[in-house]
Amino acid sequence: AVNIDVESDFQGLGVQQEIFRKTIRSAFAFADLSYKKFLNLQVSGRMDWSSTLPLDNNNYFYPSVSGSWLLHESFRLPQLWSKLLLRSSWAQVRTDESPFLIAPTFAEATRLGLYSALLGNRDVIPPSDLQPSLLNEFEIGTEIGILNDRLGLELTLYHSNASQQSITAPLPLSSGFQSIRLNSAEIRNRGVDISLLYNPVTIRNFNWEGRLNFSHNRNTVLHISDDTDRVSL
Repeated sequence: AVNIDVESDFQGLGVQQEIFRKTIRSAFAFADLSYKKFLNLQVSGRMDWSSTLPLDNNNYFYPSVSGSWLLHESFRLPQLWSKLLLRSSWAQVRTDESPFLIAPTFAEATRLGLYSALLGNRDVIPPSDLQPSLLNEFEIGTEIGILNDRLGLELTLYHSNASQQSITAPLPLSSGFQSIRLNSAEIRNRGVDISLLYNPVTIRNFNWEGRLNFSHNRNTVLHISDDTDRVSL
């Protein structure tokens, strides 16, 4: 990344260049199963190795499972019903961190002349045991269609829990640093999505479709850290 800063009076031109490199190696597997076209199951798993994590803990695995049941293909429903589907899914998502967080590093402190500079310690203490963030997600829903799909309803309930999130907490100046990076925040997310679909006009050369959406979502911070009562957002 290259940042160019131009002063307001255009008399000085400063160029600052920062290079960040990291490596992620991955292995992925996926399976898609179906039974008589009305029961469907998808399973996946992924393993990552990241250079931004400690060597003894730089790999992490996250799976996912999703399934659906087409009831209109399983049973003889009343003629009014054209579609009835149940679906559910569960997944884990893990994410590594930015480079240079597992040990103290240096940054440019004072520029001497045009090309030379002094280096100094960064003002953030890295985590003592850096972990990849973890997100657990679960959702369940249904899809309903009636009158040959002229009217439809889609309903989804979801719940997710994000843990081991990185936060920055301030430190007293006497420590020699301004802040410390912690790997401990936990956030819960719950919500519902509702969609009403309608198709009032369908003729040979014209089709009118509409959708009304309603969403409600609530985020709750469950835990920040046992080591501090203040964080920087």
